[in-house]
Amino acid sequence: MDLLSDDKINLEQTLWGLSGSNENFGTFKKGGCYIATSVYDSYNCPEVQILRRFRDNNIAKTWYGRQLIRIYYMVSPKIVCVFRDSLWFKSVSKTLIDKILIKLQNNYTNNETD
Repeated sequence: MDLLSDDKINLEQTLWGLSGSNENFGTFKKGGCYIATSVYDSYNCPEVQILRRFRDNNIAKTWYGRQLIRIYYMVSPKIVCVFRDSLWFKSVSKTLIDKILIKLQNNYTNNETD
């Protein structure tokens, strides 16, 4: 992404959402998993739904989990705006998220058999 050219989004506008030029900035629904939604190109795909469920049923149950969620919602939309066209960002993020999903699935499966 060449941020110096006039036809690209200004970095300050991108980071702080100061302009309407971020056409995709407001498309995420409130409470969504911004990075996962960007990686999987869908708010309603199974992977994103699993992450939202884990957030709601586990992370959000503690005060420090809720703080982590607040920080994530302050930072992640800006990260997605900056890197949304970056193939390496999507590739690295997808690899990490897939590992998390496998771990969540294994924990869920193990808890069912106990």
